[in-house]
This record gives sequence, C-alpha cells and structure tokens, in this order.
Amino acid sequence: MISALSNEQKELLSELRHRAQCCTQMAVSGPQPTAVTLEVAETAMDALLRKLTDMEVKFPFEGFPLSGSYA
Repeated sequence: MISALSNEQKELLSELRHRAQCCTQMAVSGPQPTAVTLEVAETAMDALLRKLTDMEVKFPFEGFPLSGSYA
C-alpha cells in the first residue's frame, strides 16, 4: 500500500500522477483530441502505472467507481 512507501517514493508517485492528470486533461479538454495529445496522455499514464508496479503498490479495484461507457 502507499502508506508503506518512503516520502521520496510518495513524492515521485504524486508527480507522475499530476503529470498524467494534466496530460489527460489537455487531451480531452479541446473540441477534439488529437493523436499527439492522446499519445502524450497515454505515455504519462503508462509511466505512472509502471512505477506503481515497480514499487509493488497494490490496491483493490472494488474501490474505483466506474461510470459511463466504462461501467
């Protein structure tokens, strides 16, 4: 879990999460996402997920409410 991580690891994950969030927001905020903005957002999210995996952070999927076409 996240609570077992060091402060440096938490800061890194927070930075990666913020980057993924900003890139995703830019990709979806325009009238039509472009291939470039979608790829940048995907790359940022992939970096976050890979780091979570590397740090062996586990979390239950039951805690993530899904809505819309993902539900």
